[in-house]
Amino acid sequence: MLIVAATLSWCRSAFLLSPFLPEKAMFNLATNLKYVVKRIVPKSLMVSIRKMMINSKLKKYEQMGSNEAVFDKVYTDLTWQEGTDSESASGDGSDGLWLDETVKFLETENLLSGRKVLEIGCGDFSFGSKVCHLAEHYTGVDVSTKIIGQNKERYVDLPNVVFMQKDATEDSLPSADVVIIRQVLQHLPNAMIIKILDQVEQMEPQSVVVFEDVPSGEFEPNKDLRTAGPYTRHLYVSGVDLSKPPFSRDFKQTREWLHPKHPRVAAKLVCYQR
Repeated sequence: MLIVAATLSWCRSAFLLSPFLPEKAMFNLATNLKYVVKRIVPKSLMVSIRKMMINSKLKKYEQMGSNEAVFDKVYTDLTWQEGTDSESASGDGSDGLWLDETVKFLETENLLSGRKVLEIGCGDFSFGSKVCHLAEHYTGVDVSTKIIGQNKERYVDLPNVVFMQKDATEDSLPSADVVIIRQVLQHLPNAMIIKILDQVEQMEPQSVVVFEDVPSGEFEPNKDLRTAGPYTRHLYVSGVDLSKPPFSRDFKQTREWLHPKHPRVAAKLVCYQR
């Protein structure tokens, strides 16, 4: 009992400190904490402690007031590179295995040839830069003014590419034949996802391709996030499934790619198409 009490005291201290820690320190703390407590603390209590730590961190993003402010902060702090060896400001899902496999998928399926393409949440364009040549015209939109400004400078020589700063949950989007949403919805609350899906459906594109990072094992789909931010539903052993409530859209899972070397969680990338 003394060991459990001491561990709980440490957990409490970690919880109180978590809002003041940088992302990398937060990740290292959570990793070390999990290593210790899982041996002596009931799993249900460990999950509750972890949720408290994460929720305290989410408050910072809740208080920012807009999605633009949230994701400008993410890109300014290079949050998605913390704890990884990724060279992409959009994180380890935007280089390496998952980048290569999704590019190969679009090349093989010939979905973009001769079409106007809209990528919602283009990030630092690590993915878009590999596939934009397949399209007649390619528009990358992102809510972050910072990353769109960087993209306009970095990719100025791409003749068929246009970048726009837009919040896809609020702003009108340009029409397109094909809409790509790659590892974006996973960072948004369900209500925001519904707004994006509604707008995309009103556009009536020929096809919609959505890639999502989800747990590789069994999981309860679509547990809600309390705010938009850098975290995903992996926090709650969950992931986005567009065919399940509260979305219940006519999407089918057509591909999946495991990531055995993912540095943080047991994950896979799934592709939903409509």
